[in-house]
Amino acid sequence: MFALLAAAASAAALGYEEGMPNLVSPYLLEPGISEITIQHRFYGEAFDDAIDDFLGADLGANISIGLRSFVAPGIELDLSHTRAAGEYSAGAGFNSSVSGSPVSFHVSAHWFTLEANQEERESGFCGIASVEAGRLGDLVAVTANAAYDSRAERLGLGFGLDAVVTENISLQGEYWPARDGGDDFPADSMDAWCFGLRASTWGHQFGLLFGNSWLIGPRSMAAGADDDEIRMGLTIRRRLAL
Repeated sequence: MFALLAAAASAAALGYEEGMPNLVSPYLLEPGISEITIQHRFYGEAFDDAIDDFLGADLGANISIGLRSFVAPGIELDLSHTRAAGEYSAGAGFNSSVSGSPVSFHVSAHWFTLEANQEERESGFCGIASVEAGRLGDLVAVTANAAYDSRAERLGLGFGLDAVVTENISLQGEYWPARDGGDDFPADSMDAWCFGLRASTWGHQFGLLFGNSWLIGPRSMAAGADDDEIRMGLTIRRRLAL
């Protein structure tokens, strides 16, 4: 913990705008720059008993911590842990842009392992392709993801918008059509979605969102949601120069 705090204190203090709640955004960062992301998706319904259970936050949360670290131009290494199913993931990706246009893209491959039941773990691979058209008319960025989960035999699709409100604040929204996987992995009954507010400061991002899923990330969101009840989520990102 001390080492992490020391690294944070020495980080370059730069504001930045990339980052969606679940979609993977293409990043064009210099080697030696990393990003730590901490996410919460609360299990409780936000407006069922908003005062007594604090917008559902008192009823527990799915929590994820992830690291994206750039080791060469456009090349990143990724590590993450998510509380749901005790999932661990490790991967690598490549990011680039289209010369003379605001379009950028990302491709990555990830190995993951999770607790399929109480007795054993199962593993699989997830491939992600992402494209982003940044700041159309200096106002709106559009992001799309395709993610294939080898364990569930599921190809997921996700779409998102980021709209500028002020220099440091934007509105965000995502939509994930529920997609069936293999015979043992049918989609849940509802498409998954979320919307929220992101504030960017020097080296940090803070996100507050509401959506119908307590899951995190492209592979999980592609399965859809159990219902359309609204749940709250939080995101904190910190950019570090390591």
